[in-house]
Amino acid sequence: MKNLVKSKIEAGDHPLGTFFQTGSETTAEVLGHAGLDYYIVDTEHGPFSAESAAGFIRAGKFAGTTPFVRVKDSSRSAIMKALDAGAAGVIVPNVRSLDEAKQIVMHGKYFPLGERGIAATPGTGYWQQAWARSGLDRYMAISNAETMLIPQCETAGCLREIEEIAA
Repeated sequence: MKNLVKSKIEAGDHPLGTFFQTGSETTAEVLGHAGLDYYIVDTEHGPFSAESAAGFIRAGKFAGTTPFVRVKDSSRSAIMKALDAGAAGVIVPNVRSLDEAKQIVMHGKYFPLGERGIAATPGTGYWQQAWARSGLDRYMAISNAETMLIPQCETAGCLREIEEIAA
């Protein structure tokens, strides 16, 4: 499970991507084959369910791009469904405070960083990929390191705490 977007950022590169709001898995594949590094399935403003988002995530991975999901809110359910479907990370809109940002980490990271639940899902490679079969501690460490949780700071309250949130 290598997050290619995270790797590019860490290498000082600038990944290229876009938001995705069309209802076609073929379009998701084309974005990957066209050379985009990532796209964001927008379940906040777009017409997508968790089920349709999962199809777009699979299509993007098949085409070699890194799929992210902008979830509808910071709830445990919204974050876990996107990550369990195989998203490389989530963008959480309208984050209001440091406390909410901490909750996002609790929902999106495994022990010891958070409380994300574990299941045999596309996000775990159904326990069949090497990184997912190498022991639970190693699996959680790799997943925690590669999963990106991105808060969208859209309120004055969030801006007041932005330094702490970014840390």
